[in-house]
Amino acid sequence: MRTLDELIDIKDRFIKKVINSQEVKFELWHDYKEGNRSWHAKDWKERRSEILKDKCEICESIEILTIQHLEHPRKYNEYRQEILKVFTSQYLDSNPNIDIIEFSKFINQNYNFKPNPLCPKCLNNKISKRIQKKPPYLCSECRNEFDIPAHNKLEDLIYGFLSNEGTVYERQKYFIPKKYKNKQSSFGQVKYWFLSSKVEAIYSDQIEHDSLMNYLNNVIKYLSFEESITACKKCASYYDLYELELCPICKTHYKGVKFNSCIPCLPEDKRNNALAKIELGRQFYETHLNLGIN
Repeated sequence: MRTLDELIDIKDRFIKKVINSQEVKFELWHDYKEGNRSWHAKDWKERRSEILKDKCEICESIEILTIQHLEHPRKYNEYRQEILKVFTSQYLDSNPNIDIIEFSKFINQNYNFKPNPLCPKCLNNKISKRIQKKPPYLCSECRNEFDIPAHNKLEDLIYGFLSNEGTVYERQKYFIPKKYKNKQSSFGQVKYWFLSSKVEAIYSDQIEHDSLMNYLNNVIKYLSFEESITACKKCASYYDLYELELCPICKTHYKGVKFNSCIPCLPEDKRNNALAKIELGRQFYETHLNLGIN
């Protein structure tokens, strides 16, 4: 883990184009070791002692105080996927028409096609396979019985998806990625990764640059102790593990960070509704346990 000063220096040289994206990544992670944490570093401990207050800013306890960050940096790849998603959306807005030949080639290179079985008479996909009766297949729509189901051709499905009928096929999972054979992908997902591959080929340098800048900015913000408070061990654990904080009204119960108060401090009607939902959830949970549903 790089120190705050080292990260600021890397960012400054990156902005001034003294080093490029690949060199930034090398300086950040070439000696990375699993388990290294920023709070283990001498630099962190020294700066922490300068801003740590003498009591918890949540419950005013003085027991086992620590620095509690209200926001944590994400992994680099998460920032990259976020930037890629923005670029892909912008690319689609400016290039709404997809080349059917390119799209077909991308599918054939990256996916195995698994069409749904159809009734050969009415082409409905609501068919069932029978174990004992012959012929084995029965169409629930036209009641046709048959031995071999029909299938849509990939070319017809692609044409239909890219035409005005695209919404009909958007969520149909016809494709199994060749790299991840246990997953099935829909037309919508395949379309996204097709566009993403084009975007990465065109804007790879900019995507890499923006992703690294986002990563550096957020890690520097974290190491600078911005948006952090002094918290006792209990309040810090509740916040990190369960996203709970002490209710500012009663100063007794903990509440979800997204809510303004704990349940006991709610107005009576809202409190009763909340308790009723909790009780219903408890009953569902017990029913699942009794039925052996995990």
